[in-house]
Amino acid sequence: MKITYGQFNYLPFESSWAVFTKAGGLNLIHPHYLISALAGGGGARYWLAKDIGTGKLASALGLSEAAISRCFIDCLTSTPQSSQVACIRHCPQCIAAGYHSVFFLLQIVQRCPWHDEPLIHCRCCSRTCLPAGMTITALNEGYHANTRCGHFAFSSTGSVVLCKVSTDQWQAYATLGLALQKWFKAAQAINSPLVDYATSLFSPAYLGGSVPSRHEQLLNCGLQLALAAIGPFPVPGVIASTPLPPVQVRTTPHLAHDAVFQPDNDNLFALYRCVRHYLYRRYVRAHAACYRYLTALTTQGRHALDSQAACTASAAFLAWRLALRYDYGEGATINLAAPSHTILPTTRRQIMALWITLFYSIWSGIERTNASRSAERDRFSVALSSNVPPLTLGNEVVCICGHNQASLLQFTAIHADPRWLVSQSAERCLKRLNAAAQSNVQARETVQFWAYQPHPATLLRFWFNPHLKVGLSSPIVAAG
Repeated sequence: MKITYGQFNYLPFESSWAVFTKAGGLNLIHPHYLISALAGGGGARYWLAKDIGTGKLASALGLSEAAISRCFIDCLTSTPQSSQVACIRHCPQCIAAGYHSVFFLLQIVQRCPWHDEPLIHCRCCSRTCLPAGMTITALNEGYHANTRCGHFAFSSTGSVVLCKVSTDQWQAYATLGLALQKWFKAAQAINSPLVDYATSLFSPAYLGGSVPSRHEQLLNCGLQLALAAIGPFPVPGVIASTPLPPVQVRTTPHLAHDAVFQPDNDNLFALYRCVRHYLYRRYVRAHAACYRYLTALTTQGRHALDSQAACTASAAFLAWRLALRYDYGEGATINLAAPSHTILPTTRRQIMALWITLFYSIWSGIERTNASRSAERDRFSVALSSNVPPLTLGNEVVCICGHNQASLLQFTAIHADPRWLVSQSAERCLKRLNAAAQSNVQARETVQFWAYQPHPATLLRFWFNPHLKVGLSSPIVAAG
């Protein structure tokens, strides 16, 4: 199969979308049929080299395979197998010159690396490689091929030029493209599911509405892992990232000899005592005076803590204990922690690891919310987010797990580094005069003399001193 294309139309790191669109216009054929002919059937994902075949396409276009391989994202990143739809976004300056980069297909790239323009989604261009995605019109002499949006237009009479890129811009595309390719190759070599997720195909599901917080968390966490491992992005301003505290990655295997464990109340309480002792010795014993003060408070007193002076290590440990001993009315003495309500731990190792991970989740949640609410100077709470067991991990933890029906297999938890949490808590405690300063005087008057009714599922509440009384609902750190 031979396709008219021409060396003059090739641009460095041009996307497969642009290649098939130009080739379709030049050869009087819809890109959809061109892709089907090369892939040997319909439904091929034109942005993946494994679906199209770089050797076959290079031979058909008369270009080198090395040049063509740069058009596909799976030659740059490890893209998830579930990607079925591509979202085409344009840089206004690039598309005006007839260029669309393969890097524009990746979700971490938010701006054009060459012009620093925000990438704009085009629905018409996203449908170009679908059946009837391009309009081909017969003329008196020749034909005209175009997309409805006008981003691509070609006339066989030669009235429209496919490529308007200058020599200097061509060289800029090649030079920076090589640096970007090197960075993405290094990210691919990390072999991390989170990094692969962050560098994967941009999904149209996140257009025209609110982006799910879990997606943002996974994207940001994967990007931070990549930046920490391989260094800064070649053009830092084109990616959207929020600095994260140092993270720790822990994998808990599923061992066959552990699967015989029967988690009844007596066995669970024995495991709970072991984990409680471990967490106290490692993180709380250095704050023993702080912890004794918090445990001596009444329920109302625990709802009047000072966000700037309270010991976060002791507060997180107290909230963790209260959550595990919370009575859901089902007769269990200790609550399990789990990645979700439908996937439960089955071994001692998993149960203990998830309890410890829940403690880190509460602790990092208190630290993060405390920092984010300092500008509003308003309150926030540590509370249970569900009225049924088990206790699920909060948004502060990314859990990647395998499961067999409702049984948890091996899982990997990514959470804030405990060493960073220890340093943050120690710094706050050093600034405090005494343990009693953990209570907020203004808030204590509110909860004790203004008919304040603490909700049983709200374990702790933190206030700024002085705090601003606003009518908005306060954020919640999930304790399960």
